[in-house]
Amino acid sequence: MFMERMEPEPNSGCWIWIAGRFSAGYGVVEIGEPAPTSAHRLSYRLFIGAIPAGAVVMHRCDLPSCVNPGHLKLGTISDNNRDAKEKRRHAFGARNGQAKLTEEDVGAIRRLRESGHALTLIADLFGIAISTVSNIANGKRWVSRAD
Repeated sequence: MFMERMEPEPNSGCWIWIAGRFSAGYGVVEIGEPAPTSAHRLSYRLFIGAIPAGAVVMHRCDLPSCVNPGHLKLGTISDNNRDAKEKRRHAFGARNGQAKLTEEDVGAIRRLRESGHALTLIADLFGIAISTVSNIANGKRWVSRAD
C-alpha cells in the first residue's frame, strides 16, 4: 500500500509522495495512530527502523514530499534547524512572518545610518527599536541573500 502512494522521480532518485500532504508539502498518512503522521517518518520506520524519542527525520534531498529511505537521516531539532539555516531554507528577512521591515527598508536604514542620521530618528521613522536600527546598521540583523 505504501509503494502505491509514491512515484520515483528519475532525475533525483526521490520517491515523491502522491497521496495527501500537509500544507508544508510533507506527505501525510493515517496509520491508526492518534494523529496523522508524516509519510517520510513512516518510510523511515518501514525501511530503516525505529525513530528514537525526540529525534526528527531529516531529508538529505531537501524535498518534503520525498519518502526515499536513502534520502532520510535522523537528527535533532537543532540539527534540522542548523541544516535549514545553512541551506537558507529558514524564514529570514521579509520571509519571516513577524518581519516589520522589507529588504528595501533595511537598505534605507543602512544608508541613513551611513550618512550620519541618529539612531533615534531612524527608529522613529520606521517604528522600530533603537537596538534594531543598530543591529541592522552593524550587520547583526537582516543578512542579505547575497551574504
